[in-house]
Amino acid sequence: PIFQSYDSETLAMAVKEESEFALLTKEIGSIIGKVINKNDINMLFNLYDYEGISPEYICAVANYAVRRSKGSMAYIVRTTLSIRDEGIDSYDKLEEYISKRESSDIGKAKLWKKMGFGNRAPSAKEKAYLTKWFDEYAMSDEIINAAYEITVDAIGTARPSYMAKILDDWFEKGYTTVEQVEASKGVKKNQSSGANSSFDIDELYNTAVRKGMDENQ
Repeated sequence: PIFQSYDSETLAMAVKEESEFALLTKEIGSIIGKVINKNDINMLFNLYDYEGISPEYICAVANYAVRRSKGSMAYIVRTTLSIRDEGIDSYDKLEEYISKRESSDIGKAKLWKKMGFGNRAPSAKEKAYLTKWFDEYAMSDEIINAAYEITVDAIGTARPSYMAKILDDWFEKGYTTVEQVEASKGVKKNQSSGANSSFDIDELYNTAVRKGMDENQ
């Protein structure tokens, strides 16, 4: 973003005479763990004065950024403006937004570890899968883990592209819980007859996944 630039006198007066902004500068310094410099103060005053964002809002974003190990003033400013521009225009909305994002981040990290990829960073395509499942689809850890189990049972390894086939299907069908997936198995069995009566939804997924694997070899 392009920041409004203030001269040294304006910034000095703001820190000296605007008690709310003076407290904000001290609080931000405490949050990020350093004495903020003139450039930092300029960016902070840009949020406070030019953008009209409340100190409470700015401090909440700063704490969120530090928890993500991204406590630079530039990151805090960019993130504050980005979140605000998403329509998160009140402190209550911000609290809910941050809570969801942190929960999503934890879920992604746990799944990545479970999939056995260690410290390797996800590729752009893998990140897109994780973002879709946890953020766009807003799926629970439980239902994502169920897709993981089916994938591993089918092909012997955790492969995001095949988990995606399952989760896309469940999302399209409106499944949000493992119970709904299990219930669908009963429906499939009840709709089957004779020799096909034992052919359940897991086998359908396993067949689809194997087919996809063969097509990609």
